Amino acid sequence: AMFVPAARENPGARTDAEVLRQQIEKSQQSLQIRLAEKREQARQKGLQEAQDLFLRLERELSEASKALGDQRDALAKLHDLADQLEKRRQELGGANAVEKQLEQLKNLSQGPADKFLQALAKGNVKLAMKELEKLQKDLAEGKLDEAQRKALANQVAEMQKKLQQLTEAHRKTQDDLKAKIDQLRKAGQDAQAEKLQEQLRKLQQQQPQMNQLQELANKLGQCAKYMEAGQADEAAKMLEQMAADLEGLAEQLDEFQMLEEAMDELDAARKRMLCPKCGGAGCGECEGEEALEGEGLGKGRGAGPRPEEENPVDFYNTRTPPKVRPGAGVVVGEVDGPTVKGDVRQRILQEVEKAKAQPTDPLTEQRMSRKHRQHAQEYFDKFREGK
Repeated sequence: AMFVPAARENPGARTDAEVLRQQIEKSQQSLQIRLAEKREQARQKGLQEAQDLFLRLERELSEASKALGDQRDALAKLHDLADQLEKRRQELGGANAVEKQLEQLKNLSQGPADKFLQALAKGNVKLAMKELEKLQKDLAEGKLDEAQRKALANQVAEMQKKLQQLTEAHRKTQDDLKAKIDQLRKAGQDAQAEKLQEQLRKLQQQQPQMNQLQELANKLGQCAKYMEAGQADEAAKMLEQMAADLEGLAEQLDEFQMLEEAMDELDAARKRMLCPKCGGAGCGECEGEEALEGEGLGKGRGAGPRPEEENPVDFYNTRTPPKVRPGAGVVVGEVDGPTVKGDVRQRILQEVEKAKAQPTDPLTEQRMSRKHRQHAQEYFDKFREGK
């Protein structure tokens, strides 16, 4: 034992572990800064729920950084943060769907509300709010003549009718899906029923925003009645209330956009953490900004247009005559037993039934660790829950 050299720690392994740890720290620090920026943006826009969410994510990331483990633990934490963002994003998914449905407000009759309708149909709710405020001010100050007020009344009535159709179609689609799901479940077709159930969940998530559209349609209908009765002041007040309703929708869309950007930041942090080149600081490879090389020719992505080159345009005879040959016989195995004529099919069926009755053998006798079993269990639980 005296002549056996003392065991020494491998300096290369220690160095690699330290480099990996520094890479994880750099990636998390960069993500921490971006989450703080998102929280400040939410504060400036008055989005309290988004501000609280980003603050909670910052704290969780900071606590995870103090007890920093290996790369797998860091990636698991990023996945947990992404789940929290996704949960809130799904709650606001109805706002994004409603924004797309507002595209159907185009192609209405022309009038003083043209700019308002165009902005709303393009999904620019903030611009639509500004145009609605201008319209309300012109109506309250009497700047619209009789023809303009009549045209505005027609536009408002058409908007109310279109929004009413959207909300009714949304409600009818949910009722049809519920009836179809019940029918499939009674028939024992649970797989098809579950697919429709997922569609129903998405429609139900849009219900708060659809209620907002229904309220907007009701106010549009009331505004049209006031204008038909010549009560311009009451109609202007109703337009003012509509602007307040649109403000709530605009806030939801802003928060939805911020959550989308935050999820992109988490994905970028994951890529920086796994990048073998930048050490977690971020580079063109992990951030998707590859350097442009050359003028459109050669290896790599080109920065300029590809020069024109004359291409051959002659016709070629690409027909190849077929060569038909008899197939070759291949021996794939041997079967023991007597070769009795007419008895082969019966013996095969017996062997198949016998195999069905036997329990399925495991592919391997290796036992998974407790940590891996928990991870697999969480995965299948989320899969069954539709996540």
